[in-house]
Amino acid sequence: MALTACKESVRVGVSRRALLRSGTAMAAMGLLRGWAFGFDPPASADLYVFRAPNSANTVIGLSIPADHSPIVPTNARIHVGRTTWSADLGSSPRTRLSSDGRARLFTGSGMSGARFVETVVLELDARELAPTTTFAIWAEILRGDMLRRRVGNPIMAALVRCDQELGRIYHRISPSDDRAVLTPGVTRIIAARAKRYGIATNPVAYAERLADAILPDSIRFQPGSPLGFSYAGQNGRHPAERTAEIVRTLLGVSQIPVVNRQETILSERFPYLISSMELT
Repeated sequence: MALTACKESVRVGVSRRALLRSGTAMAAMGLLRGWAFGFDPPASADLYVFRAPNSANTVIGLSIPADHSPIVPTNARIHVGRTTWSADLGSSPRTRLSSDGRARLFTGSGMSGARFVETVVLELDARELAPTTTFAIWAEILRGDMLRRRVGNPIMAALVRCDQELGRIYHRISPSDDRAVLTPGVTRIIAARAKRYGIATNPVAYAERLADAILPDSIRFQPGSPLGFSYAGQNGRHPAERTAEIVRTLLGVSQIPVVNRQETILSERFPYLISSMELT
């Protein structure tokens, strides 16, 4: 793929870019220790799959809390079916274009509400994904040589945050191993929550059905079917959807540390998750 550099304006005083970078550095001082000891940061990464605002193209967005410093190399990988796209984080905003112009990949810093975030946005031409094929989409975040975090369905993300042992296993494996390795633990945790919060009359049966639905962990996406992350069905995930409410309902109204991402406002043009103002 060819590499093109995004233009960066020069201004007198403190630029928005400098502010973003200073925020990233400040966040790193408090949060790197959590990564080093194998715990998730207070705000977890989010993965979105939706249709571009003004076309039939598919947009895959990865929003990562800015909790790393320039001295810790960070790489993100987005898996779309059998294809993997890699992005290096921590550098100036940039966009890579495929040789045939049917895909573009953006990496850069921005803000989501009051949070500093690193953002990876992959846009695929409508011709790239067969409309009747269901694609498993998930991501990896790699810090240094040993720190790895997976990102997929927000339901699974909530379970991982609630159980450290499950999290340690989850972040070491890939979706191909999920059913064999994670099913017993995930079923046990969901059944316990279902019993505690009165979600179902038969907690074990409920847990087995939900575990079967969310494993292997990914965001399923069939381009030709209705899109949306809802109670009725899950096909993709849009940044404006009330995902947190669905997670709380399925897992029990409690202290699950999930946050509604409705503060995310899409731009009308690429890279969508970051407005043009963020890039100047």
